Amino acid sequence: MRYGNQILGGTVSYPEFCLQTISAGDWWVEQDSPHACRGALVYTFINHFDQAPYTFTPVGRSQPTEHRHAVVEVAPLKIGERLKRDRLPVAGMPVHDDEVWAAHRAKKRPCIVFSQKSPLVEKTLTRGKPNYSTAPTMLVAPFYGANPTDKRLGFKEEFIQRVQHCTYPQFHWDMIPGSSTPESILRLDQLQPMGVAQSAYYPTGLMLSAEAMSLLEEMLFWLRMGGLPEDSDIIQYQKIVAENFK
Repeated sequence: MRYGNQILGGTVSYPEFCLQTISAGDWWVEQDSPHACRGALVYTFINHFDQAPYTFTPVGRSQPTEHRHAVVEVAPLKIGERLKRDRLPVAGMPVHDDEVWAAHRAKKRPCIVFSQKSPLVEKTLTRGKPNYSTAPTMLVAPFYGANPTDKRLGFKEEFIQRVQHCTYPQFHWDMIPGSSTPESILRLDQLQPMGVAQSAYYPTGLMLSAEAMSLLEEMLFWLRMGGLPEDSDIIQYQKIVAENFK
């Protein structure tokens, strides 16, 4: 049996055993606002957090008198190592004494918005202070392509099936309507802030239904707290899966 969801961007047909099938209504719905909101599907540049980040340090200049460009050294950023104090001043790379430049890979990815825009702080409380310290953000979780291509390795079929069966709290399997990627994995453990400026993201016109977001919030609760409430719909779904996949 397969379950369909016809909406803007295409038709999504879900297999019988996945979290979407315990939803009474549609999983994806059309968004009635052009702005990002909780549950919205947006595209933005997302950092991929490796087990340890990298840092880059200016070590020289291609031209001795040029202060806007520098030659940098890239190395692992280890928590136990002392920060280098003999930094080469570069106009475009200012840092304070207790700061370093940390490097992560970033890619434009589809994401689900998990929060409303954080409330604005009154200007009387921020006047004369740096804007970044109180600038509003939204929390988003990124999708990763599940199917292997000539550009990515994807995930093993056995792993994808386990994710469909809600084996791990940090992963959620889905199919994004209208996407060229057939299947995707949502990484709840990669939840991160996104700027709210219009140049920071673009909306797709799609969002998850209220029921779909409620189920994903249960997954997030499971990840954060280490377990699910006894009356959780996800626990009931896991029991159904266990009865059919022995």
